[in-house]
Amino acid sequence: MTEFEYPNKFNKTNIKRFASVLFGMQNLGHPNQFTRVNFKHPKKKDFISVVIPVYKDPEGIRDTLESLKKQTLDRSRYEVIVAIDGGDEKTGDVCRGFDVKMVNITPTNKGPANARNMGMEESSGEYIAFIDADMNATETWLETGFNALKYIADYIGGPMKIDNNNIKTLEHLYDVETAFDVNAFFSRRHFVPTGNLFVKRKLIEEIGGIDVRLIHGEDHEFGSRIYNNTNFVQLFLNLDSITAIHPPRSLKELVRKQEVYAKGLALLPYIYPKRYKKDRIIPTLLRLITPPLKPYVRFPRYKLKSTYEKFKIFQFLWLSISRYHYYKLKYIIYVKQAIKSLKK
Repeated sequence: MTEFEYPNKFNKTNIKRFASVLFGMQNLGHPNQFTRVNFKHPKKKDFISVVIPVYKDPEGIRDTLESLKKQTLDRSRYEVIVAIDGGDEKTGDVCRGFDVKMVNITPTNKGPANARNMGMEESSGEYIAFIDADMNATETWLETGFNALKYIADYIGGPMKIDNNNIKTLEHLYDVETAFDVNAFFSRRHFVPTGNLFVKRKLIEEIGGIDVRLIHGEDHEFGSRIYNNTNFVQLFLNLDSITAIHPPRSLKELVRKQEVYAKGLALLPYIYPKRYKKDRIIPTLLRLITPPLKPYVRFPRYKLKSTYEKFKIFQFLWLSISRYHYYKLKYIIYVKQAIKSLKK
């Protein structure tokens, strides 16, 4: 797999190297140096490999592995592979307490796309499941996904929900009502997040894995690539039996998510210009400063108790939209600088 690294800052010394690697090859629907997965083990029929990328999250991976111990699918029918993308030794210590295969990635912190591909290379299953290190799988999660791959489709996603039992702050409430509209992702953009995704190995062998150039938006690109270039059957199962549960996020975590999300989507139109429309600077700037005069988020599950709470929710919504467009504007400018550097 080709080494790829984001520079911390787009300065004169590294911007040209970044651009030449980033735009060196575009994926037209077949494996290339940024998506190729070299499977090391023979394929086992009627067997599923669960791949979990993790970076500095020992408590999150513990929760996920505990939920995978309780699966209704017979333990002889699946393996669990944890792709450790660096961090402290605590993550490895947690994994050693479970019956899992560990893949230690070096150099570290290459991103979840690279970690998933590295995990897949060590897999043996005819089928592959992805879940994130901070999520809990329902007890029937693996069995439902396994049977759906065997009898129905080649690419299958399930619902992702915020844990309603852990709502303690308005930030948590905001996260419950705005996160993971997987049904809309699938119906409008033909993808599901890799936090709850099942695929057949033959699909990866034909079209490649996750594009390692994308820190975020990689699941968007992966699903779109399948939809636009293959005849593989894609399906979203809106069932509790295949649901993955995510803990509510703090304000700091929500801010970080906005930046990563914007960075990934800013890159997509330049790596895949035939599939994604480029954002322009002026409209993005206007969206950054415009308040949500027609709030598209309602909170039907909870009654806000005061004007203060209503104001805070409106504030979260406005700040969330503004942050997203600020980061997107920032990375649009960075990528434009990278393109200019190639012309010199």
